[in-house]
Amino acid sequence: MIQDTSGQDRHLAAPPRRVRQSWLVAGAALVAAGLLGASVARDWMSGSRSIDAGRVRIAEVERGTLVRDIAA
Repeated sequence: MIQDTSGQDRHLAAPPRRVRQSWLVAGAALVAAGLLGASVARDWMSGSRSIDAGRVRIAEVERGTLVRDIAA
């Protein structure tokens, strides 16, 4: 028969808070996001992307009468 359970209890130390590590991870993520954003903004601002002139189709537009048909 168990007479007393006080010998089974033990105090647990609180886990150490990793505040510094959290700040370092958050700072690294912020720097990475800033670098990525700067790279994307630089590409957008440069306007270096273009399309081949052979893929552009130019046609003359003519003005005519509008025919409205209803197919039933």
